[in-house]
Amino acid sequence: MKNIPILLFFLFLFSEVEAAKVPFIDGGIYMAKETAGREGKLFFVDFYASWCAPCQIMDETTFKDPAVIAYVKKFYVPVKVDIDDFDGIAYKQQYNIKVLPTTLVFNSKGELLERVEEALSPTKMLKLLKKHNKFYNRDVVIKTPKKAPKKTYTPPVRHTKPAAPAQPKAKPKKKKTTSAGSGLYRFDVKKENAAGYSVQVGVYADYANVLQQTSRMQKKYKGQPMLVHIATLGNKVVYRLMVGSFTNKNSADKFLSKIKNNGGEGVVKTLEELN
Repeated sequence: MKNIPILLFFLFLFSEVEAAKVPFIDGGIYMAKETAGREGKLFFVDFYASWCAPCQIMDETTFKDPAVIAYVKKFYVPVKVDIDDFDGIAYKQQYNIKVLPTTLVFNSKGELLERVEEALSPTKMLKLLKKHNKFYNRDVVIKTPKKAPKKTYTPPVRHTKPAAPAQPKAKPKKKKTTSAGSGLYRFDVKKENAAGYSVQVGVYADYANVLQQTSRMQKKYKGQPMLVHIATLGNKVVYRLMVGSFTNKNSADKFLSKIKNNGGEGVVKTLEELN
């Protein structure tokens, strides 16, 4: 009985060590970029898959190393991307990911600094992170404007002679703030009749990916309408991106063949099912 408190202490200590790991943010690359730009940090992306053995080794060693954890917390915003997830497929294409694991290091402006296509030991990971940790890679690019101080009432000063009218003070120019967003887009939103067929080209959980992929598809297939269907899979809200609106399945199948000939993927959807 006397040893129970000691045993409980070591169990608690062991659980704390087991739980310690690199604090990957809950969000995509765009969230990491915005956070890094606001906090004046770099960020890195770890591309992985559940079936990737070297990725699992990094999870159990590199990302649980105390020195790596401490350094990342101080200078970096880390994010993981599962290439088999909704947005992971789009990110895989965008960054041309062919090897797992792949680590991409960015500065606070979102500029790619280095790509490493191999599993990294704690020592190699620290060397990579320290290599790019320069002050010019950690600019604060998203500045929150300070609130103007409240005006206080000042009683007028009486003069023996009438005072000349005070000249109005020039309004101070507003300082421009830099945004580290993921692009500016123009789009029209119209309710689509749930009739006919379309070709689904992607499913995304990050709406920034929807906008970027829509822009890319509009350039490729001019004149074809872009449709977005909002759905819920499990506990996650996702967006189905579809191209084209066809009255019959034969026309939709022909358009899908065109997409595949251009190196894309897709599936024909009946719009009535998505109402």
